[in-house]
Amino acid sequence: MVPSPTVSDDRRPWHGPHRPDEVTVAAVLRTQCAHVLEGPVRYLAEGWDFQAFDVADRWIARFPKRENVVPGIARERVVLEAIPPGGGAPVPKDRFYGEPSDGFPLPFVVHRKIPGVPLDTLEPETVDAAKARTIGGSVGERLRQVHALPTSLLDAATGDDLSL
Repeated sequence: MVPSPTVSDDRRPWHGPHRPDEVTVAAVLRTQCAHVLEGPVRYLAEGWDFQAFDVADRWIARFPKRENVVPGIARERVVLEAIPPGGGAPVPKDRFYGEPSDGFPLPFVVHRKIPGVPLDTLEPETVDAAKARTIGGSVGERLRQVHALPTSLLDAATGDDLSL
């Protein structure tokens, strides 16, 4: 077997050039939305586009890793504001949208932490069939609501034509 070539972190797009640490995140939050800085900031996780930080076990701060994901923040904002309340999985509430600054050069998002555990951390053998149906139904209903939104909402937010 031939080993895979190694790629330095700076060439991996999921690493991105913007990677704040906990101290930087706390400083930016202190400047732009001090009301959420009620306790410690700790690194939580990251995906392809964002780093997530837990703030005082009450808030989630999401910082984009690259400039090209910033338009997605506007689309996400429009979608979250258009989703009807109730029914389905919880939607992040009390959102704050931070601005680029000397502390961090890109916009960022802070929202209330949703109670529970990430779905990808559940072990299938620990979830009984009834609970699995409840979870699946809740997530499915919320996805149905999202997919029922007209693409014109997103077009207006981004200036893109997203119709198929």
